[in-house]
Amino acid sequence: MSDLERCDSLHVVCHSFFDASGRERAIGGVETYVQLLSSLALKRGWRTFVYQAGQVRSTINVSDRMVVFICDGLADAARQLAKNKQEHHGIVVYSDYHSTPRKLEHPSIFLQHGVGWDYVVPHFTNHFLKALDALRMQVKRARLFRRIRTICRRVDSIVCVDTNFGNFMQATFPSEYKRYAEKFNYVPNCSSILARDQVEQKWHRPGHRLRCIFPRRYAEIRGALLFAEVVRDITPMFPDVDFCFIGTGECERQMRHILKGCSRVEFYRRAYREMAEEYIRADVAVIPTLAAEGTSLSCIEAMSAGCAVIATSIGGLPNLVIPGFSGVLCKATKSSILKEVAQLLRDRDEIRRLGRNGYEVARASFSIDAWEERFGSVLCSLNGSGSR
Repeated sequence: MSDLERCDSLHVVCHSFFDASGRERAIGGVETYVQLLSSLALKRGWRTFVYQAGQVRSTINVSDRMVVFICDGLADAARQLAKNKQEHHGIVVYSDYHSTPRKLEHPSIFLQHGVGWDYVVPHFTNHFLKALDALRMQVKRARLFRRIRTICRRVDSIVCVDTNFGNFMQATFPSEYKRYAEKFNYVPNCSSILARDQVEQKWHRPGHRLRCIFPRRYAEIRGALLFAEVVRDITPMFPDVDFCFIGTGECERQMRHILKGCSRVEFYRRAYREMAEEYIRADVAVIPTLAAEGTSLSCIEAMSAGCAVIATSIGGLPNLVIPGFSGVLCKATKSSILKEVAQLLRDRDEIRRLGRNGYEVARASFSIDAWEERFGSVLCSLNGSGSR
């Protein structure tokens, strides 16, 4: 009997699935991914064990098929994992490099959610201090790359949500890339796909006011401040368009200041389960990412609801949007975003065409069923890889 056939569990080590107190479920892309893994394990008849750091060690029985261990830190999570794995044979998923300890359990999968070191936050204005900080960042980055390379060498399989990470590894370590190239698996993120009749209705609303949304965390690297400036400048041009910022985040105060006095601009938050309705109401979704992006859930969810998407050509977004067919790709600059948004809002027929095509792309490539088939194939590929 093979290792995979003997599996009865999936072990997931992550930064957070519950909040640090262990009281509430955390909200975010990684947390959504862990829930998808749990659902896939359940379909296979497996249990899911999640290991994360928190303030107080505890065990949370989410259901009879899912248990979350709140640990003191990564080392404690590794010990708890090793102990549980003796009783529950299964595959281990390390959700990112922050959650991958030095001693690995096998068979193992390393998740890479997108390159997250493609931006630098300036700390100093003094020339000498800036140079010193730049040197410090170079050392820090070199250590990070060495760690990621070591993880890629030691794990049994690597799942990347976009093609950006594989390209980065090949360009950074060309002489040894072949040593672990076979481990790379491209498994893009996914979303529930709305029924065709639901999205068809939005494309047949004659004379309705257009709705342009920013469905993202209010963070600078997500383009929140940049898009606020775009909306400030563009609202006088489009009296028949409503602009909506849906989310929360550290930049909200600055965004509200930028947009003070602008009419037809809304800020509000929605629970994840309510976002499908927001995408249905929207005509255009703007994903103006500046850095640290994989295959954006917001982008896929917008396409899955028939929104015309405008996205920057950052990270894994070009893996989702086929320019001129399923959406618009632009530069991560204010002038480029403003130009593309204004051009699209002037053409309702083009909004409908891009929305329809984006929906078909999402339905064919980025559904939960497609994700389960791809990730399931990775699980099957680990057959017999139980020791390293």
